[in-house]
Amino acid sequence: MSVPLSRLKANANYQAKAYDKVTIAFKKGKRDYYKAEAAKRGLSLASLIQTAVEKYIEDTASKPESPT
Repeated sequence: MSVPLSRLKANANYQAKAYDKVTIAFKKGKRDYYKAEAAKRGLSLASLIQTAVEKYIEDTASKPESPT
């Protein structure tokens, strides 16, 4: 069963409006390793990367100094 061309175009239009795309290059073999690690955790590779970025931002955010 093939998907009509109009549906493919509609999906592409929606994705262009709703998502920002980023391209990442990994050394050979790393993509498969990261993908397998993501699958072990029940995540897609994109979800694993997004989670890692958010955690990094959270962990390295400037924290106000406590008053002395």
